[in-house]
Amino acid sequence: MRVVVVSDRLLSSEALVSALAYIPDASVVATVHALGDASLYCENGKADAVMADASVVHQQAAGLTVSMSELVTHGAGQAVDGYVAAAVTAGKQRPWQLAPAQLAELSCREHEVFVLLGMGLSNHRIAHRMGITEQTVKAHVGRILAKLQLESRLQIGLAAVVHLAQQAADRRQP
Repeated sequence: MRVVVVSDRLLSSEALVSALAYIPDASVVATVHALGDASLYCENGKADAVMADASVVHQQAAGLTVSMSELVTHGAGQAVDGYVAAAVTAGKQRPWQLAPAQLAELSCREHEVFVLLGMGLSNHRIAHRMGITEQTVKAHVGRILAKLQLESRLQIGLAAVVHLAQQAADRRQP
């Protein structure tokens, strides 16, 4: 699968490219800063999928009506508001696809850190926002990794994005 990575932050872009390297059938064909640029690759047949930094999706596509968790967990791809969005899974369970029971293992504060990581906040910003030290944030991150059996902060972030998107989709349903 040919993937375009969308991020306006170098570190996020590099992390997404690095994560995609672990997916055997995925190859990154371009890294761009805007969803509109990524859609051109898909429209021209040069890419099959788009993987975007959550902050880019939040800033540039606030009107998306599709559930990001559905895209990530079920591998569905569809055009949305002129953009082409698709997941990078092929129906296989990924580490960031968590069962509700797994999330129930987190304490309230760990869940708060989990959500803030999904929003892309640094340890420093999480500490400031929660009124705790960076060392405490690092301890929470370590416990989250252990409890959810994840390997990296990136996987926590991906799991949190899927979780938040699923919550938003659930709120929209009658």
